[in-house]
Amino acid sequence: MPNNGWVQVDDQSLATYTPVGWNRPLVTLTFDDGYEENVQTVLPVLDKYGFKSTQCYETQDIEGVPGASDMVMDFYNDGHEICAHTVTHPFLTTLTTSQVDYELSHSQQVLQNIIGAPVKDFASPYGDYNQAVNVEIAKYFQSHRTVDEGYNSKDNFDKYRLRVQNMTPDTTIQEFQYWLDKAKATNTWLILVYHRVTNDTPEAFDSTVPEFNQQMQALSNSGLTVRTWADALAEVQSQL
Repeated sequence: MPNNGWVQVDDQSLATYTPVGWNRPLVTLTFDDGYEENVQTVLPVLDKYGFKSTQCYETQDIEGVPGASDMVMDFYNDGHEICAHTVTHPFLTTLTTSQVDYELSHSQQVLQNIIGAPVKDFASPYGDYNQAVNVEIAKYFQSHRTVDEGYNSKDNFDKYRLRVQNMTPDTTIQEFQYWLDKAKATNTWLILVYHRVTNDTPEAFDSTVPEFNQQMQALSNSGLTVRTWADALAEVQSQL
């Protein structure tokens, strides 16, 4: 029979965590996978409010497909940032180092060839990463966005593990408003992760057009500053 032991712990206390904020709160809107539908459902709404987003593309559905690069340019020419989201949307932690490097470098190169400008930021599919994957990401990109939930503050900042709030069909306007209010109250950087915005029946990570319109109206009403991922990153890094 194993012996039962004991442990004594002294001087423990609980305290409310207050993040160390930036000079001002920031919000970044990111969109994963590159749904062509978003050109019609997302871009006009962002234009209405003057918001610039970051669009993250997997490139297997773009490279060599006639007309597919047009949707990338529709966003890029309108002032939105383009980010990489691999070639084939794999679970990166299941791949060899050379396979990971291909997913990173080739997706970056395809997108850079389309827009004629550097692609500096990377979003991992499924938020699947580990330290070894992040080592490879850092060879090609200035930062990495996960799907780990939270807010980015000065005391927890890691540009290769940027935290987010994930948008789903179940996200209520009350929850969305809470995220905005918390970012404002704590001067933190809130990154939102969208996928497809659709007029059809939403799937697991989709948002409906009415929901998206309501959310962007709430964001506009909040008075919070909306910046692309790259612009927000530059602002907060200048304060470190």
